[in-house]
Amino acid sequence: MNKEDMKRLCDQYIREKESECREHRLRPRYHFSSPAGWMNDPHPPIWFAGEYQLYFNLYPFQPEGVRPKCWGHASTGDFTSFRLLPCVLAPDQDYDRDGCASGCVAERDGILYAYYTGRNYYRLPREVQCMAVSRDGNHFVKPRKNPILTPDSPDRNDYRDPAVFRLRERHIMLLGVKEEDGPALLAYSSGDMYSWTFESVFLSGIKELGSMWECPSLRRIGAADYLILSPEKIDGVDQRCICLKGTLDPETVTYSYQERLELDYGADFYAAQFYDTPEGEVRLIAWMSRWKNQHPTIKEGWIGSLTLPRKVREENGRLCFSIPEEFRTLRGEEEVWEHITAERNRNLFQGRKENCAWITMVLERSALKEGILTAVFFGDEQGTAGLCLTIDRMRLTIANETVSHPERYREIDVWKYGERTKLDILLDISCAEICINDSEFITHCVTHCVSPEGDGIWLKATGTDIVLERLEIAKMGKTPVEYQL
Repeated sequence: MNKEDMKRLCDQYIREKESECREHRLRPRYHFSSPAGWMNDPHPPIWFAGEYQLYFNLYPFQPEGVRPKCWGHASTGDFTSFRLLPCVLAPDQDYDRDGCASGCVAERDGILYAYYTGRNYYRLPREVQCMAVSRDGNHFVKPRKNPILTPDSPDRNDYRDPAVFRLRERHIMLLGVKEEDGPALLAYSSGDMYSWTFESVFLSGIKELGSMWECPSLRRIGAADYLILSPEKIDGVDQRCICLKGTLDPETVTYSYQERLELDYGADFYAAQFYDTPEGEVRLIAWMSRWKNQHPTIKEGWIGSLTLPRKVREENGRLCFSIPEEFRTLRGEEEVWEHITAERNRNLFQGRKENCAWITMVLERSALKEGILTAVFFGDEQGTAGLCLTIDRMRLTIANETVSHPERYREIDVWKYGERTKLDILLDISCAEICINDSEFITHCVTHCVSPEGDGIWLKATGTDIVLERLEIAKMGKTPVEYQL
């Protein structure tokens, strides 16, 4: 099958599935999700031709991640509406016959350069680095010189996920590999975007950070260089997304690691990527799933959504986040309560029907006294089997009772930075993003996909009455997706 055939069939299949897609019961309303079949890693959105160009891994025909990947494409001005466009890359060459896998797009002099990992499981090496070039962001051409990089040994099976950034007068490409002493990132440099030469071992030898580093992403934020990694086999789980705080040495093109940070405490957050806005802000977006987590939407024939973008900044040496203001335009009907009391052993909301909402809870630590506040979302008629949050004077505990994988339960110190906390809980049909805010900035994020037992909300206190300083419930509107395939 040649490139145009594969791309044409993908686009045709997605068009045929449009009506079915819009009727899916579990499909989120304001999170971008797979148009059909399997979607995973987002490639860093890039501002081009007056919009963000969003490229992502896609196999529309079946919801199985082992299938050969194409690159899906959508454009958006602010992530509150999208145009779904034709696929831009498909496996059509010997070097990428089993997939055009994860990578990135870089711009130079008005031209886009897409870099991706080409896979062929029937030859060695199985993973090589390839490129394609576009002048309009919609039509990419693969040059004859592909692959542009191959591993130093044909037996190296893990050599993937190019991330490209500018360093002085050159461009640097980071690649994740496995070495004998642990995972590593290799750095290559280029002056013309086509020819790449080995530059350095960017970072290596940290065995406690997994066996393989996927989907790297690097940005200078404030006074530090922050490096996102998505390690395999870390902390007793198959996959997790982490962030390192450190320093990039531009002379040696190496990275010194100082501190590990958690970007997200949920079970469905992977392949996160920094990206830049036209105004010079740094933002963050991720795949809202992981390979071996449960995928409740598979029953509807699709898998994969993206998180909402998060603004990223450094404050007092801490990496902090905020929800972009444009998402407030999706808020519809709102209810607000000031100093509302959750009475002991009595539900404040007895099964209120709400599964697409932005809920804000503001709470003083002193209001808890010796009590515990419990909130259940997506619960059944008895207020159980949902996404359960319990908060006391020590911690917040989050238990995703709708699934059974190992990371459905996490504890977080919500009082680490102060005696007042604000929880923004963004519910969206089959997923939730929980943002924990100490004052102005989000300090912890928790992302979960759920297999909802229902659409009820329960809120109650045990041990003592608890007064919430503020409670808001805003219904969320739908992010429109216009099909232009």
